[in-house]
Amino acid sequence: MVANLRKYVPSFDITPEMIEGKYRWHSFLSLIFAISRKKNAKDWFTGTIISSTNVGPEHQLELYHIFPKAILKTSGDFKTHETDDIANIAFLSQKANRTILKSKPDDY
Repeated sequence: MVANLRKYVPSFDITPEMIEGKYRWHSFLSLIFAISRKKNAKDWFTGTIISSTNVGPEHQLELYHIFPKAILKTSGDFKTHETDDIANIAFLSQKANRTILKSKPDDY
């Protein structure tokens, strides 16, 4: 299967240009979620396996900016589109997201 795919996709390398921009509409977002599910990724705080089928508001899946946009913007080192890079996104439960909202990564 991979050999057949290589006929149409010359490289499996991911470049910075491929992941820049708005994450919500990025074609890789579903792929990253699928890989996370396949690898049984867990919520950082609850330890629950990340799934779109978990029930209850505290398990609702949300997208979280690992480095909050406000912090990156005030640093002056990043452009707006860079703060929304898919590389700055993590899947978290609603409960975890609300717990660490607007915190620096080294605070949690």
